[in-house]
Amino acid sequence: MVILFVAALLLSSLWVVYSAPVLFAELLVDGVLAASLYRRLRGLESQHWLETALKRTVWPFVVTCLFLVAMRAPACCRCSSTMAACCNIAAWVRK
Repeated sequence: MVILFVAALLLSSLWVVYSAPVLFAELLVDGVLAASLYRRLRGLESQHWLETALKRTVWPFVVTCLFLVAMRAPACCRCSSTMAACCNIAAWVRK
């Protein structure tokens, strides 16, 4: 059991040494990328992320909602009479 443990330790150590150049290259690229992004973003004024998310998504959301209402309204009027409220909305949308 001890021999297996020592063999596993030896093999894992050899694997770390073998993959070290690839790991170092990846760390170097990540460091350069992070430094360049930091330099670029340093001059921007800080905002809350939610404000930016709302500004970027409000118009696609509105267009999608209007499209779905426009597509759903004619379908509602073809349904049973229990959908009377939906038909009223459909009539309002058509105006």
